[in-house]
Amino acid sequence: DRADQADADRNTDTARAFRAVAYKGNSVNGNAYLEAFDGMTSCFSRCMKNTALMNHWDELCGEIVENF
Repeated sequence: DRADQADADRNTDTARAFRAVAYKGNSVNGNAYLEAFDGMTSCFSRCMKNTALMNHWDELCGEIVENF
């Protein structure tokens, strides 16, 4: 992985760049998308049980859909 390459590289600028890539790669794992999707499916289930909520779908989940 990039962190191992950073340790193996003797050029400090290149090693720093590899460490930055490794750090960013570790923080981007997709959990935010999974949580947003889970929230939408939970809202959908509630809307199906209480159909009066279906008219408010955009209010409830519109921002999540736009940010996907």
